[in-house]
Amino acid sequence: MIWQWKLHIIHSGEIRMKLRKDAGKIDLIFYGRN
Repeated sequence: MIWQWKLHIIHSGEIRMKLRKDAGKIDLIFYGRN
């Protein structure tokens, strides 16, 4: 059911931008560890 919750949140522009920024930070962390 979590995927439905995520899809519901993605409909919000502000939250989507926040998720993208958070995802970017996570990507930087993973790249830094490699």
